[in-house]
Amino acid sequence: MENPSTRGDAATALPPPSARPCKRSKRMWARMLLALAFGFSALIGVWFLGVRPSLHHQAVVQLDTAWSGAETWASSYLVNLPDGQRKNLFLSERLLSDALNTYDAHSVQNWQVAVAPTNIRLSFTTCGQMCTVTAILSVRNSNEIQVTQVQVQGMLAFILSDDEAMENLKSHLQFFDLNHTVTKITLLEHAISIQLS
Repeated sequence: MENPSTRGDAATALPPPSARPCKRSKRMWARMLLALAFGFSALIGVWFLGVRPSLHHQAVVQLDTAWSGAETWASSYLVNLPDGQRKNLFLSERLLSDALNTYDAHSVQNWQVAVAPTNIRLSFTTCGQMCTVTAILSVRNSNEIQVTQVQVQGMLAFILSDDEAMENLKSHLQFFDLNHTVTKITLLEHAISIQLS
């Protein structure tokens, strides 16, 4: 009887045993990579279309609450100053920190202000994480308060860009324009000097 494996028939020849598992493993890896890419894309879409806008709105509302509290504090602070001191304000880090902490913004707490000649640094806790916003304050020729070189650090940087933080700060720094015009802002070591007209 003739052994089938020794026949010269090409139709019955089988491929080498190692070829099939190799093709299967390549297909399996390709499917896994495709599934991972799809899952990653879906997560990015959910973040940018759902989660980030919601967190962004909450962060802006909480920051607005803190800034509004500081505006209210500044207005009453200016009214209670003697006439001679209203023209040249000297605001220490502690005074500024107390102003921001006066009105509890619930999820934005523990404000700490650090002032150096190069910039002002606002540190606070939100969602149990420390976040920092640094900026440079100055006055333009038109006596408008200028906020530049804003940098957001910490988890807040994922939901609030530097430009958005700068616009938020600008809109709230106009409280000095209620009764006085700011003519000069000088950042000192641990304090801000503000001259009003």
